[in-house]
This record gives sequence, structure tokens and C-alpha cells, in this order.
Amino acid sequence: MQHVRDIIKHTPTPSWINLVLYNFSDAAAGPLKANKWHTMSTIYLPLALVSLWGEGTSHPSADIGVKLHHVLDHTLVSAVTLACLWTMSQAHATAFCNYIAIYI
Repeated sequence: MQHVRDIIKHTPTPSWINLVLYNFSDAAAGPLKANKWHTMSTIYLPLALVSLWGEGTSHPSADIGVKLHHVLDHTLVSAVTLACLWTMSQAHATAFCNYIAIYI
């Protein structure tokens, strides 16, 4: 969680982006609203996960590294893409749920 907080704190964003508090997971920060979840899922979480799981990172075993890289490349990116569409259909919602389930 601290890595995600560091990404939030040190990532420059345009002024029109809804900023997420550095302590977003603390009870004192309160729950995130939809617009801030959007910012988290499209900016900060992909940056954090790429820096944790992406190519060139170290893992306990090569198999774990391959699996995390595969999850990052396919499921997370696909889920974020679907979540950020301007319109939603039942097929898109189902695909999103499937990608998130695989990711988790």
C-alpha cells in the first residue's frame, strides 16, 4: 500500500485531474468517490502495478514473475479499458467482471 501512496504523492498530474489523497486507504481519509476511483484505476494503480510487476522487476520465482506480468498485460489493462468506456453494455460489464475476477 505504501508503494501506491508513493506513486500518488510523486506523480505529477494535470490540474483537471481529481487528486487522490496520499493517505487514501486510511480510515481518516474516508471512502473514495467514483471520480477518484476513476483516477486511481486509470493513473495511479497501473503505474504502481507496472513498477511492481512489470518487466525488469524481481519476484520470488520466474513462474510468479511470468504470471504477474501476464495478469498485468492482459487482465488489468483490459479491465481498466472497459471501466473507462463512455458507454456500458451488458457484454462490457460481464467482460469487466471476468477480467477483475482473473486479476484478483
